[in-house]
Amino acid sequence: MHAYCTISCLPGRLFKVGLMFVIYFVFYDRSHTWTIISRITGPNKVSLSELTENGLPECDAVINLCGENAFNPMKKWNEEFKYDVIKSIVGTNANITKLISDMNRPPKVFVSASGAAYYPPSRSAEYTEDDPAGTGFFSRLNADSEKAAMQAKSDKTRVAVVRIGSVLGKDGGVIKMMKLPFYLGLGGVIGSGEQFFPWIHVDDIAGIFIHAIENDHVEGALNASVTTNRDFTKAFAAAL
Repeated sequence: MHAYCTISCLPGRLFKVGLMFVIYFVFYDRSHTWTIISRITGPNKVSLSELTENGLPECDAVINLCGENAFNPMKKWNEEFKYDVIKSIVGTNANITKLISDMNRPPKVFVSASGAAYYPPSRSAEYTEDDPAGTGFFSRLNADSEKAAMQAKSDKTRVAVVRIGSVLGKDGGVIKMMKLPFYLGLGGVIGSGEQFFPWIHVDDIAGIFIHAIENDHVEGALNASVTTNRDFTKAFAAAL
C-alpha cells in the first residue's frame, strides 16, 4: 500500500502537540510505502507547491497529522492566532478533501487526526463516538475539522477521524514536557484533579492509524483512553 501523510501545512506552523512524535512510529511500519507531504522536497517527500500545481498523485491512503500547535507558548492567545489555528487545521482538511475529489482514482481511505476536546468538558460524563460536540472553541474546532474531512467520503473513499488526547511515550510527546518538573518535585495535581485526562500511548495511536488504513470496515470517529488528572499524576510520579 502506498500512503501519503501530511506533516506540515504552512510556513512557520508547528505540529499539533505530540503528533510529530507519532509520525516516527507511523513511518516505522514498513509494510507500507510512505510519501511525506512537506514544505520542502527530499527523499520520499512531495512539496506543498508540487501538490498545489499537480494535484495529489495516485495512492491508496492519505493521513493528515498537521496543524498549528494551539498551545504554542510563543504565541499570544488572541483572535489572530485563533484564526491561524482554524486555518491550519480545518483549512488543511478542506484542501485535502478538494484534492481527493479532483482525483480520477481517489485513495481508498482518508484518515485525519482530530481531538478529544471535541466533547464538552465534564467531570462525570463518559462519551462515546456518537455523542455530540461541545460548544467551546476547541470543540467547534475539532467538529469543523471532522466535518471538512468527512466531505471526502464517497463510494470510493472511506473516512476515519481519530480523536486524540495527550500522546504518551518515554521519548517524546507530553511525557517529555512533563518529566523535568515532576523530577524536580514541582509536578502535582491540577485543581481538584477530578477532571478527565484523555491519553494514549504512542505505539497505540500509531497502531490505530495503521489499523484504520488497512481495514475496510473502519470509518467515522475513533476515541482514545481516559483517566482523571489525579490518577494520572499519581501513576506518573510513581513511575519516575
